[in-house]
Amino acid sequence: MLLLAMQSAVVSAQIDTSGLWVNVDSIQITATRISKTWLRSSRAVSDIQLPVTKFLPDLTLQDRLTHIPGVFSLNAQNMAQDLRISIRGFGTRSAFGVRGIKLIIDGIPETTTDGQGQLDAIPLALISNLEVIRGPASLLYGNASGGVISMKTLGPSNSNLLARPLVLAKLAYGSFNTLQAQATYAAQLSNTSILGHGSYSRSDGFRAHSGYSQAQFKLRGDHRFSKYSKLTASVDYLTSPRAQDPGGLDLARSDSIRSLARPDNVDFDAGEEVQQLKGSVAYSYKVSPTNTFDTYAFYVNRGFDGRLPFGTSGVIALDRDYFGQGASYTVVRNKNNLKQTIKWGYDVSSQLDSRQRFDVLLGVPGRLLSTNQEEIFKNVGVYVISDFNLGAFSFNMGWRFDHNNIKLVDNFTDTGERSFSEDFTAFNPSIGINYELPSSAALFGSFSTAFETPTLNEVGNNVLAGLPANLRPQRSRNYEVGARMEIEKNLKGQIVLFQTNTLDELLPVALDSFPSPVFENVGTTIRRGLELEVDYRPFPAFRTQAAYSYGQFAFDQHTRTELSGNRLPGLPLHTGTLTTTYEHTSSVTVSLENRYVGDIFLDNENKVGEPAYLLGHLTVSYTYKNEHLRASPFLNVRNLYNTIYHDNLRINAFGARYYEPAPGLHFFAGINIKL
Repeated sequence: MLLLAMQSAVVSAQIDTSGLWVNVDSIQITATRISKTWLRSSRAVSDIQLPVTKFLPDLTLQDRLTHIPGVFSLNAQNMAQDLRISIRGFGTRSAFGVRGIKLIIDGIPETTTDGQGQLDAIPLALISNLEVIRGPASLLYGNASGGVISMKTLGPSNSNLLARPLVLAKLAYGSFNTLQAQATYAAQLSNTSILGHGSYSRSDGFRAHSGYSQAQFKLRGDHRFSKYSKLTASVDYLTSPRAQDPGGLDLARSDSIRSLARPDNVDFDAGEEVQQLKGSVAYSYKVSPTNTFDTYAFYVNRGFDGRLPFGTSGVIALDRDYFGQGASYTVVRNKNNLKQTIKWGYDVSSQLDSRQRFDVLLGVPGRLLSTNQEEIFKNVGVYVISDFNLGAFSFNMGWRFDHNNIKLVDNFTDTGERSFSEDFTAFNPSIGINYELPSSAALFGSFSTAFETPTLNEVGNNVLAGLPANLRPQRSRNYEVGARMEIEKNLKGQIVLFQTNTLDELLPVALDSFPSPVFENVGTTIRRGLELEVDYRPFPAFRTQAAYSYGQFAFDQHTRTELSGNRLPGLPLHTGTLTTTYEHTSSVTVSLENRYVGDIFLDNENKVGEPAYLLGHLTVSYTYKNEHLRASPFLNVRNLYNTIYHDNLRINAFGARYYEPAPGLHFFAGINIKL
């Protein structure tokens, strides 16, 4: 293991550092494990090249995902709960963080072995490239891969570090006493590049009891031993000493005073404190002109102290160790007009959670231990992927086998009555085809699969509530066809039709006898939809980006037969985004984004809903530059139309507390500096 870590590396699907040594214009889609151009991909995938100096708040990932159809997010204001993201409906069950979607940053998984994803430790200001695979992708990433979000941060290819070091700084202030400060330094030293980044942000929040503060630090080094081998090492640290949770409200309270916090959340000081340290190393070695070996290793420690708005088991102390390693071997064969690429690989990872819960009484000092358990999730996955290019045709296929073990060890009761152990295995095949048409267009189609186990937290909640712990993994089959085109830098577009059938869908339910959400397998679901995206530049100064999604997500056969045919809660039927950007010759840039979200049901019965709404965000910036300096002051006006809506919606919430109100018109202003 140590030898592989020292040789270490990029499971070329998960860890592809090749983009660090190529011109940014030639970067291909790498989230699909076998790198290829966007036009030749057989999957519904979107890629976005992002400037490293965005004129937006670097507070959540939401603003970077708005132009990707099929992706829906909520909860950009409640930092204690984190952004909730769904891709084609996968991820909507999450009460906090991200579920069912694989998060990858610089090739290293940010999603834990059991399928929980946290976004708070990602340095958003450094994201330079973002790829999203829409729909099941367990062939590529195993458990909890109902979709994939792969991010790459600033590297040597993003700036000419050979000419001089790069210095970036950002200082911004906004409504609700929001402050953000960032600094980045990068330099090239012979065959080694280094990058250091630090950021600090804080806010009082729109609602009462919704303030937060956090600091992030990142140190990264890239070294090229020769033209055949390269090494990347990175250390990331997050400290978030304060993230308050204002809680959900019923509609009457939400409509009366929108900035109100739920009284119990204030009384129990609901919120969280987080510290996380992550180290990773990746190594790639070109064995021959056609053979490449890649490997990687990482370790994460996360300390979490959470306070829930109730007394029984309302305080959580969690210490998490999460580590993994993997390798792959890629062979490329060219014969006549046929190019074949085959990749063999494996991934192993373990997640060890030490969880304690405490009872607290208001006005009474101290706390009483109520839960003390070890939670363990282990995974071993092996895969084979093959890709064929024959003239205008591209074919890809593969399979992956995963063995997962989930285990709860009760250290609280003498009888160990809460202990639990279960093995889950999964075999996931996939196949796709692409046909490239004349005039830079292509037709494509694919069949893919996915599985998603319950998380350690979800199993643990069921055990504490006295329910059976043997939740089954949900399994999905996805069919999609589409067409795409790309005409130089003027026009890029894609349209996709899909259907996903899921067995044993996992969703939360509320119990009168237990304050936290519990989970159950509710039966089968069908997801059908259409996704459209267009990026059009009629002339260099003018750009229009549009995305539209139609998603009919419904229960097919629910365990409660009266719910069969109902829409899945927490998901809109229609979403759309239209952004128009104009760059004047005077270096003034004006951008207007309009975001439409259709009506959403909030419960399985489809009796409670959130009406459709339209949001507008306006950004104005000016750029001054000379030979040594680029300075860009900016103003970002959020919710331009002062729309009344809810930033977060808690599905199937106990006590009808579905709603977390969103702020009205507010602003964010600052300056970006590049030396």
